[in-house]
Amino acid sequence: MAQRVGMHIAGMPPEKRQAALDIAENSLRETAKEMGMTGDQTDGFIELQMKAIRQIISEIDVGGSPQGGTA
Repeated sequence: MAQRVGMHIAGMPPEKRQAALDIAENSLRETAKEMGMTGDQTDGFIELQMKAIRQIISEIDVGGSPQGGTA
């Protein structure tokens, strides 16, 4: 999930990324709530997912496009 979201956000113009990250975080909170996760469990889950999303965006920005390579 994080990889797909990160790739999608990386394909956006930089000025739209923060809004997309906010939407992703809100969606994760809603999903965690629906799954019955609470408190620290929810915060840890969201922190991990958002960190992964940001890492993917960073890697794409540094090393390539969200469409992938040509190998």
